[in-house]
Amino acid sequence: MNTFEALFDYDNRIIAEYRRYWVRQYFRMQHILIAERYENPSVDIRGGDLVDKSYEEINRYLAEVKSAVWAGRYRIDRNRKRRANLKLYRDYVIGEEMTREILLSLTADDFCEVAPNEHEEYKHEQLYVFGKDVKLLQRFGVKEETVSLYIKLNKQENQYVIIISFHKQAYPLTYAFQ
Repeated sequence: MNTFEALFDYDNRIIAEYRRYWVRQYFRMQHILIAERYENPSVDIRGGDLVDKSYEEINRYLAEVKSAVWAGRYRIDRNRKRRANLKLYRDYVIGEEMTREILLSLTADDFCEVAPNEHEEYKHEQLYVFGKDVKLLQRFGVKEETVSLYIKLNKQENQYVIIISFHKQAYPLTYAFQ
């Protein structure tokens, strides 16, 4: 074996050991998160708070959101950071009216969690996460499919609602009241 082959073999062994180490660390962390979730089910492993709000509080929150939606005092974020929101409108036949109907159909049973706003200047705001299964027609297909939506709302103090997320779920949600 020449020097180059020996170095290459050594590098491969180091890389393989490094990968094994990080895989072990990843699974160890997953085990800790699952154990923590099992021991304290009111804590969401993503940092949100699953059951801090009562069913009645969520109904009151939704009544205020629906009032704002009826009055047209809402917007859906559709900027570069919210590509998943744009993708939903690109992949499915869904317009403003259907979006509005989906928002108006939200119930406390669709509630998942309250999460803090991640932006430093808005840390005081609480973001409410909901999940909703809706039937949508594929834009470039012929069939209708059930799409599980991830909806994250931010109701401002002036009763204006910003829909931060309105897209297909990236992972299954945990519903607080189901």
